Amino acid sequence: MILLRNSLFFAAVTICVSELPNYIPRCSRTDPKLNVCALQSTRKALPRLVRGDKEYNLPRVEPIKVPELSLQVGNSFKMKMKQVQISGIGNSDVQKVRFDFDNNHFNGNIYGFLRSKSKHSITQGFANITMIRVNFTYDFDFNIVRKESQEYIEPLKPTVTFKSGSGYVDFGDLISADSALGQQVNQFLNDNWEEAENELRSGIAPAIGEIISELRSGIAPAIGEIISSIVRQYLTKFSMTDMFLP
Repeated sequence: MILLRNSLFFAAVTICVSELPNYIPRCSRTDPKLNVCALQSTRKALPRLVRGDKEYNLPRVEPIKVPELSLQVGNSFKMKMKQVQISGIGNSDVQKVRFDFDNNHFNGNIYGFLRSKSKHSITQGFANITMIRVNFTYDFDFNIVRKESQEYIEPLKPTVTFKSGSGYVDFGDLISADSALGQQVNQFLNDNWEEAENELRSGIAPAIGEIISELRSGIAPAIGEIISSIVRQYLTKFSMTDMFLP
């Protein structure tokens, strides 16, 4: 079980301009190939979005910073990780972006890897965790609402899930402090990756699901959150007229 302490770093922002940044190409809502265009647009924009944008008051969101995670695998291994920094989302491959305006549903898929660096509680040294072949999905139903004569997409109960194909961990300083302990800890986690990965997923996905949910009302904390956050930020600040060509 992973517990998040103090949740994730949150920065509320306000976008004072109505036009999309020039690095986000617009697509026509009536284009039969809308989702092909939206996929290409997202692929182009994602690496730029995670770096932040001062003109739009968007803070840098990679690396994702989490104050503390408490990791427990079974009854035999417990550890706290502090000053956690998670990176990799900006280099991910966006595989699907799909708007279904007939059924008011959105679905997206991102494939890549995640790396986290933190300090651990065993020797106060550094811990490195890498998850590869990470598959993120982001789904939500939506309403189209009117605000000040403009139409906006309003997400309903967005969900962010992810699973990694494999991964590895390294608490290297444990080997220097105590060779037997270091080898035992690293070997245990690598041999039991599936269980450890389930624990990490249950903690980091909310950290990743609360970042797309909050990027619509303000950039928020971590990956589910980053993706959620980024999406929500733009859907709140930009109307459908701003986002889509006729």
